[in-house]
Amino acid sequence: MVIASRKAQGLPLRPAASQGKYSSFRTWTPEVAALTLIADRIATVVAAVFKAQGHKGVPDPKPLPRPRSAMDRVLIEERERAHKALSARVLPHKYKPAEQNGESA
Repeated sequence: MVIASRKAQGLPLRPAASQGKYSSFRTWTPEVAALTLIADRIATVVAAVFKAQGHKGVPDPKPLPRPRSAMDRVLIEERERAHKALSARVLPHKYKPAEQNGESA
């Protein structure tokens, strides 16, 4: 269904590759997954300790990036495209349609 809709819209079947933000499935092993989880938990504990000591403005730590599959990237692209289209309809003074920006939809 996703492939047919992307063909109908004239979009590439494969989404754009991630720009190095996310790990590759080639290097994502159970050991790397465990270490990433441990690092996330330690960052959460450190933030909790700072908050308990009365430090204000300590942000919650963001989890470390995990690999994304091609299907995840396609779904994210579609969600962003739908959001941009809705934003352009609701806020036309702020977001110009793609045709006016010199882009092809």
